Amino acid sequence: MNIYNIIEKTVELIENNLCNQDLNILFLSSRLFISPYYLQRIFYSFIGKTIGTYIRGRRLTEAGTDIKKGEKVLEVAIKYGYESQESFTRAFKKFHKVNPGVAKKGNILSCLPRIDVKNIIKGEINMDIKIETEKEFC
Repeated sequence: MNIYNIIEKTVELIENNLCNQDLNILFLSSRLFISPYYLQRIFYSFIGKTIGTYIRGRRLTEAGTDIKKGEKVLEVAIKYGYESQESFTRAFKKFHKVNPGVAKKGNILSCLPRIDVKNIIKGEINMDIKIETEKEFC
C-alpha cells in the first residue's frame, strides 16, 4: 500500500466512523495494519493536521449541521462522543466561536470540509513564480 492509499483509506475510515466512540489513532492503525506512529507521521506530513485534530474538527462540523437542523444539544453531544453537554459546549464554542444555542438561530458556523486526497497529492494549485537576481555575496 502506498502513501496515497494510506491517506485516502484513513480519511475514508474517519468519515465512515465519525459517530463511533472508539475512533482514534489506534482504531485507524489497527484497520490499516500500520503502526500508530507511522500513520500519524504520514497524515501530518501530507495534511498538516494531526489525526486527532482532523477528527475533532470533522465531528464539530457535523455537529453544527445537526444542531442547525434542530436536534437537541445533548443528543448531538452524545452522538459525537462527548461525555457531557458542558464539554461539548466548550469544544463547540472554541471551534465555531458561538454557543450551540446561538447556532440554532442561524449563525454562520465554522467548517472543516472532508479532505480531498486527490487534490492534495496532485498539487493542482497555480503558483506565481518570480525570479530575482541578486548580486554576488563575495
